[in-house]
Amino acid sequence: MDSSRLEILREALETQQRKETFERALGRAVRRHDMDFSVYVQMVSEVRDMALSNSVPMETAAHRLLGDGQQHPDDNDCEDDADH
Repeated sequence: MDSSRLEILREALETQQRKETFERALGRAVRRHDMDFSVYVQMVSEVRDMALSNSVPMETAAHRLLGDGQQHPDDNDCEDDADH
């Protein structure tokens, strides 16, 4: 994903409202950057593919694409549960 799309991805994560789907937040961020629907479709497809292949929520996949290593609070990924 190129740097302009990563910026949109980061904005979507930062502005996502409580109980709002990631897709809706991403759509808003794409529109705010005057991008068209095809950009949204490409971005959501890439994030969804990563989420499905790793069995994580889309927000977690987006964080991973950004390389910031954060996980969504609702993430049921058991990586950190090894100590429990």
